[in-house]
Amino acid sequence: MAAFLILGLIYSTVIPLFEPPDEVWHLAFADYLAKGGGLPVFLGTKSAFLREAGQPPLYYAVVALAIAPFDRSDFPTWVRFNASHPAVTRGATSDAPNVFIHTAREDWPWTGSVLAVHVARWVSLTFGALTVLGVYQIGRTVMERDDLALLSAALVAFTPEFVTICSSVNNDSLAAATSVWVGVAALQISNINYQLSKRYAVIAGIILGLGLLSKLGGLVLIPLIGLGFIMRTIRQRARLKFETLTPALAPALRLGASAGVWKLTFDGVIVVLVACLVSGWWFVRNILLYGDPLGWSVWLSDIGVRTPTPALWQLVPELPALFRTYWADLPGYPLNSLVYWALALVTLLSVTGIVRSLLSGLGRSTSPLKFDNWDLIFVSLWLVIVFAGVLRYMQTTPAAQGRLLFPALAPIGVLMVWGLSVLLRARWAWLPSIVVAGLFALALAAPFMLVRPAFAKPIVAQLPADVRPVQAQFGDRIELLGVQFPDQIQPGGALRVVTYWRALQGVPRDQRLLIRLMRPDRSSAGQLHAVMGTSLYPTSLWRPGQTVVDTHVVRVDADLPAMMMLDVQLGVGNELQPLLPVTGTAAWSTGDVAQVGQVQARR
Repeated sequence: MAAFLILGLIYSTVIPLFEPPDEVWHLAFADYLAKGGGLPVFLGTKSAFLREAGQPPLYYAVVALAIAPFDRSDFPTWVRFNASHPAVTRGATSDAPNVFIHTAREDWPWTGSVLAVHVARWVSLTFGALTVLGVYQIGRTVMERDDLALLSAALVAFTPEFVTICSSVNNDSLAAATSVWVGVAALQISNINYQLSKRYAVIAGIILGLGLLSKLGGLVLIPLIGLGFIMRTIRQRARLKFETLTPALAPALRLGASAGVWKLTFDGVIVVLVACLVSGWWFVRNILLYGDPLGWSVWLSDIGVRTPTPALWQLVPELPALFRTYWADLPGYPLNSLVYWALALVTLLSVTGIVRSLLSGLGRSTSPLKFDNWDLIFVSLWLVIVFAGVLRYMQTTPAAQGRLLFPALAPIGVLMVWGLSVLLRARWAWLPSIVVAGLFALALAAPFMLVRPAFAKPIVAQLPADVRPVQAQFGDRIELLGVQFPDQIQPGGALRVVTYWRALQGVPRDQRLLIRLMRPDRSSAGQLHAVMGTSLYPTSLWRPGQTVVDTHVVRVDADLPAMMMLDVQLGVGNELQPLLPVTGTAAWSTGDVAQVGQVQARR
């Protein structure tokens, strides 16, 4: 638990604000509640900040209570989208990872709404810790071994994607927590050795109601509770069938079984009624506002619907993406494919062990299943229920997102550890621990080795030794210090141009860079217009005296004759002035571009 919380604090500090999935929309909902706006009406419009307003409100209400004491009057005025990112502007081609432009406002010490975002992230982290605790509880119940239960909890706690989501403002963290504790309740209900009481039925109903108020996907918790009651009934009948009964005792036992069925039915009714008391108002509200209990039609108008609906077999090509994003979908940088192959191998081994365990239990013809096998069947069906729900959702809208499987975190963690332990047995009993240790190492290294470098500002302390020095000043605020590009280029190829800039004073607006390749007859051989400084660090954020490196790739015409020399020219402009005046020794005769060198076409 301590390791998970430390990882979460690292992730919540390193990952830039709003880069995790939909974080800005989740915060906007909580902020709206904290400002006293009440429950918003979901309009299904992509232009509004309240795009998550159709979600059940429990997560946002808890976050709203946490951030209410902090000044958030500056939100969302400082939130700035990266217009060059394909997720923001359709057709954009930028490969920079940031969906948002990150300014010095996000730096430590945090104040205002930035501090509120981090507080909201810590709320999610708390829900993540409750999830880990619930996985441990389920592991102890199913496997009856503390060491394997600990490994199951660790496997979940050190999954990079789970840490990422629990370190951001996202209702999937609460959905995971409520799901695992509804699973704890359902598992106890299914266990005939556990004496149920009316009080327990009330508690199970409360947890179920909270789960239904956590996320739309919480609907899968209803069949999960139902599975608990069904499994208990089956197990009771199995015990009667396989116990050796004397004729004198048989009628009494059958009468007791019938009474037990009626008691289970009554307990089930209590669970449903309490869950309705906790969450029913939400569904009634949706019926009054949108005409259906989930507000599903309005919700689909925002996320989009697949037409025609694909068959299940047509979703198979999307399953690898679902697998990858369950383990890690880090903002800004994907994991190496070898890591995913290693995780796939571990998953395959665990599935093999689970199948062997289930078959060995079901294959006994003279004795009933061991009761721990019944628990194993329960968690396996739990996973099936959640996975079926995710597939149905993927049929409705493109959503191969592994976090949708988080309601099944507990069965995934328990089943993987159980499967590996059964398959490897005593000789290789250490391997599950190695897998968990490797996952922890991956989770610990990812923010420092992958996320932070991907979002690092392109600032250098000094120019590299092989830079071609250039003397050119664009306007009165920016100067070009040097460039790097190869001496030769293949026709039809790509020329990589690295430029080094310095701001002489603050730049009031973002500038765009023109890179132009000129033939001897002054016709173009290729050119590029791009955001200067990359979208990670546009010129409006530059501070005087900083040296900023900016890299772009220009496609060269394919019809160039061999040995032709091309002039490489640079220009800087903005929406008000297409090209700024250029001064210095590199200034071209027209006074609006700089001549920075030549490149030769080679075939």
